[in-house]
Amino acid sequence: MLYKKANIIKAIFCYLFDRPRYISMAVAHNMAINLEARDLRKLHEEGKYPTEESLKEMESSIINFADLLQEKIVKSLFLVTFLLVVMLVAGYFTDAIHPSLSFDTKYVLSVLGALLLVWSSLISLGPELETYKGKSLHEVFFVVFRTALLISGTLCLVLVFAF
Repeated sequence: MLYKKANIIKAIFCYLFDRPRYISMAVAHNMAINLEARDLRKLHEEGKYPTEESLKEMESSIINFADLLQEKIVKSLFLVTFLLVVMLVAGYFTDAIHPSLSFDTKYVLSVLGALLLVWSSLISLGPELETYKGKSLHEVFFVVFRTALLISGTLCLVLVFAF
């Protein structure tokens, strides 16, 4: 079987919408990384690697990491949503926010940017997703996702100065 590294954009869509396909893609990606090592590549050429057991173990590990990644995203998003609700309630009771106020783009962009930056920070907390190589598909996905949050939040805050 030919193992190759996955396209991260395709992997993100598969992670979000087609989990079984993501898992098979991640196994192929991780095997491609493992086969960069000379000793494993030699065993692969001899037909001794990967074994069915090692592939099942890798798949199980990928499923665990995918579940952990999903848990980190959902928990941190819940915390950000909770923070937004607290901000809105506090703003309402202090009369800083009420229905008769006009829509202020600067205010919305600054709050959105701050929440995205907080989300990118919160998502980094908790159990680590790292393997010893640091090149697994879930790790690449996590870095891209966190970076997208950071860039989006920073862009929102920069746009505040444009208005």
